Amino acid sequence: MRHARGYRRLNRTHEHRKALFSNMAGSLIEHEQIKTTLPKAKTVQPFIEKLISAAKKGDLASRRRVISKLGGDKWHIPEEDAEGVERNKYGELKTAPRITKHLFDNVAPRFADRTGGYTRIIKLGKHRIGDGADLVVLGAPVGSMPRIVQEAAPHLSEGALVTDVGSVKAALCESLPGLLPPGVTYVGAHPMAGSHHRGVGHARADLFEGACCVLTPLPETPPAARERVAGFWRALGARVAVRSPAEHDAQVAWMSHVPHVLAFAFGEALSQAPPGAEELAGSGFRDFTRIARSDAELWGEILSANRKALARPIQAFRDALTRLVQAIEDGDGDRLEEGLAAARQALAGVEVPECGAPHGAVDDASNRPIRGRDPGNSGGPGRSASPKKVTNDS
Repeated sequence: MRHARGYRRLNRTHEHRKALFSNMAGSLIEHEQIKTTLPKAKTVQPFIEKLISAAKKGDLASRRRVISKLGGDKWHIPEEDAEGVERNKYGELKTAPRITKHLFDNVAPRFADRTGGYTRIIKLGKHRIGDGADLVVLGAPVGSMPRIVQEAAPHLSEGALVTDVGSVKAALCESLPGLLPPGVTYVGAHPMAGSHHRGVGHARADLFEGACCVLTPLPETPPAARERVAGFWRALGARVAVRSPAEHDAQVAWMSHVPHVLAFAFGEALSQAPPGAEELAGSGFRDFTRIARSDAELWGEILSANRKALARPIQAFRDALTRLVQAIEDGDGDRLEEGLAAARQALAGVEVPECGAPHGAVDDASNRPIRGRDPGNSGGPGRSASPKKVTNDS
């Protein structure tokens, strides 16, 4: 640690405790974060709160009080770009801005409009998921979630909820509940929203507006826990549907996973297209191939995890493709037209809103109508835009 109390023997508990607080306070004020254990972080929080509260007053008495709490005004902030930093020929710090001055001039003004809660910038030495959390949302590849839950489990408090955004549910609903401590409940969730893009640069404030979010509670899931997770997704603008884990995997295989398989397969076959064909690509090509631009590693894991549920829809597609190909090869226009018309009729019963909920849609979890919104409007009626979210295609 850069800060140290020199030339003083810490031979009493009080002095040791005071030096510990001063060291952590100095590091926090300088770096805006502190690496320590959770018990020490909870202990030092009131100390830092008092320092910043005093610095916000800005008077001489407050300055003296801060200096006293820090054990003197011998603390420096060795910021390389700050004015007045001097080092000796060995590179050791000689002079630098005083930490008290930095606290009063730079730190306190940042909290001028806040009456407390300054120490939420404390950072644990080892990041631990779930410390003090009421709700933990797992946004990681499906195969990584059991390991993450194992790491988080010792730090979850009774009454906490764990949910996720995984695209395959049967395996998660079987493995995750057994990894959680007593009093912590897992409620699976899968928001059907996203794009092939990755990263915050493609974030959208209205990503979940009107999108379907599937909950997969188990028979033993407490109704209150299910409703809390449903409320979380409704607050983001989603409409909630409830399915068993097996129903979810079977249905999402048809609605999401097989379309990805077809797009990926076409993308691979495109290597055999004649030279110059790419110049003729239009909106139809763009719409069909968009999801084939999704992350290959992520989708390889999703499709492998749901391979049992994929078997039936893939076989159904093979049969339908065989019939269409046969009609084309035979030059049977009537049979071909019948096949295309049957496809149009099947798709007529599936509506996917561009944005906002479709008119008359009902939330399956609460049996309440979904309030839609105008396309292009980033906020719903009576609701401000939700925080930006990014997720991959579901």
